[in-house]
Amino acid sequence: MVGGVPAAAAFFILFLGANGATQVKFTFHNNCPETVWPATLACLAFGTDEYCCRGRFASPAACGPSRYSKLFKAQCPQAYSYAFDDGSSTFTCGNATGYRLTFCPAAANN
Repeated sequence: MVGGVPAAAAFFILFLGANGATQVKFTFHNNCPETVWPATLACLAFGTDEYCCRGRFASPAACGPSRYSKLFKAQCPQAYSYAFDDGSSTFTCGNATGYRLTFCPAAANN
């Protein structure tokens, strides 16, 4: 388990908008170290202001990407990897009317 998520889980994020759908996928592999966590999981794991971008770290100037969010970002460049990752991970969907977030377990390794 990584932050309450099975280590072999694959995450699919499907953005539904006026121009169709865009899918983003990220897979956690069983052989990855537990330090390969998206930023929100680092915040949950460590609970510090530094990882949660709060307190004296509650601004883009004070809270940059951590080594954990950088690892995640390298695998999924369009994913939002920490609290102020707006420059490369904020997208708008014009006249979007709905969104669907699907979590799918990875196939079992035999």
